[in-house]
Amino acid sequence: MATTSWTVEFETSEGRLLSSLAGIRADLDFTIEACKRIESFGAHLLEDVLVYEALSLAALIRYARCFATGRRRKFQKDLIARLPDDLQQRHERFMTVRNKHVAHPTELFEKNLVVVHVSDDPQETEVQSVSAQHARVLGLDRGDAIALGKLAEALRAELLQIERGEAARLLELARSKPYDTFRGRGMPTTLQALVENVTRIEAAASTSASSGGLRTQRGPAPVA
Repeated sequence: MATTSWTVEFETSEGRLLSSLAGIRADLDFTIEACKRIESFGAHLLEDVLVYEALSLAALIRYARCFATGRRRKFQKDLIARLPDDLQQRHERFMTVRNKHVAHPTELFEKNLVVVHVSDDPQETEVQSVSAQHARVLGLDRGDAIALGKLAEALRAELLQIERGEAARLLELARSKPYDTFRGRGMPTTLQALVENVTRIEAAASTSASSGGLRTQRGPAPVA
């Protein structure tokens, strides 16, 4: 008979930071995968313009969403401050692209012109027609996709350190509560599923901690 545990929502304001981290990590994961997809197009980048532009916009939106105001706890400036200066500058550049191209049309990335059509035929004496023309930056080029993906990976590595520390802190808080507070509530989860989930989180944290190029600046102690 399989051992069963229960997944129970921990209803406490103390958990707001950890829940915010989970949402931001999901947005960063999407950004990383979207950028990898753009990078994989290689020389065929413009063969499917619709997919290329959609992936570019989605990557920028999901990245910028990590820093938007809303229900998530505001700590993102501290997260950016943990990065090396070059990555902080890269962050500012991509936020500018998102704010001045994706969210709001500006002449920096988009041009709309009214033009008249005339002929060089000496017999013509009138303007033939008037029309509007539109041109814009379609999306991230391959180099920008790689740069945004690496930036998202660096932020994710820092975020995982904070997330593991918060999980450890909340585990102590949860263990200070009477066990009957949680028993019999929530949804059943098999022990195997729990073990696999913990193993996945530990592996991701270990991989991120060993990656190069980041300033050595540790967060709270990880979960034991």
